[in-house]
Amino acid sequence: MVILIALILIQVTGRVTNGTIMADHQRFRIADQSLDAYEGGKVTAIGNHLGEVINSYGSIKWLSEAQIVKFTPDFWYSLRSKLAKYIQNWLPGDVGGLAVGILLGGSGLLSRDLNNAFRTVGLSHIVAASGFNLIFVIGWINALGTRFFGKRTTMLFALVGTILYMFISGMSSSIIRAGIMTIISITALYFGRKSDPFWSLILAAVIMIIVDPFIISDIGFQLSMAATIGVLLSTSPLGLIFMVQVLTAPLILHHFGNLSIVAPIANLAVGWTIPLIMQLVALGLFIGPILFFAWPLLAFMIAIVNWLAKLPFASITVGTMGWGWVIVYYITVAIVYNHVNDYDRRQDSPIDSPSRWS
Repeated sequence: MVILIALILIQVTGRVTNGTIMADHQRFRIADQSLDAYEGGKVTAIGNHLGEVINSYGSIKWLSEAQIVKFTPDFWYSLRSKLAKYIQNWLPGDVGGLAVGILLGGSGLLSRDLNNAFRTVGLSHIVAASGFNLIFVIGWINALGTRFFGKRTTMLFALVGTILYMFISGMSSSIIRAGIMTIISITALYFGRKSDPFWSLILAAVIMIIVDPFIISDIGFQLSMAATIGVLLSTSPLGLIFMVQVLTAPLILHHFGNLSIVAPIANLAVGWTIPLIMQLVALGLFIGPILFFAWPLLAFMIAIVNWLAKLPFASITVGTMGWGWVIVYYITVAIVYNHVNDYDRRQDSPIDSPSRWS
């Protein structure tokens, strides 16, 4: 519902989906406030109509100086909030907020300064639920289920666990994409087949676009797709970091106009802590004192992020990149990647290898 107040303010009532308020088939975003903390719930916001951005995917209306005057959470939001509150009772402040973000996704519980620091060093993906989280969810279910129920029954539990985690984590673009790919993979294994990750990614994108055509213009959707392609193309941990940075860089430049220079360093410095933190925080949901063991790792991550963010060269502003240049960039990357792969294949070929004739 959209109401014009005194020809100046706009009152919007709708459900928050991927950081956007959906009301009367219109999309609204707030320019100076994140809606991560309200994801999945129904809000009423009042603010100034800042303007409207129209593209081939639709339009987004922007509000400035907006206030959330009413919020109605749904069941999953309430459950997530209870889990977050439990974690923060043991780990208060940004440490607890980071623990919640790593396990369940979302940066709404982090302070503004720490949020900005994570963006500056290119680590915002750490507090966004994605396929990495689902890997651990499926791993935990398999570890417990196969021992008591067998593989096929455990696959059904894994399907249910995937869907439940998607709802608890807020149904962001990245977790929906990862969830659909996981469901496709588990279903294929259940029937004795093996899914192709690239085709699973394409199918996930098609399903998401059919359900919500506007999602094409969602930043989270675009970054998730690019990052996943980078993961699928990589062959080593260092290669993974490199490919993800290469494929997400043009989108970051297009939407934000700045690029983190220290992102590879930041990923290498704190990436090893994420699996440990996720497992400790997950166990801490059942045995509270275990959460204390995650505190040193969380504090270490925060210290590294804050230190890197303060470096004068941490992030550079180069201006926004137009869609034309983004397309040229991706075409160039595709040509270079294909050329390098062809060269590697020729080097590995027994016919072309000099050692065959020596």
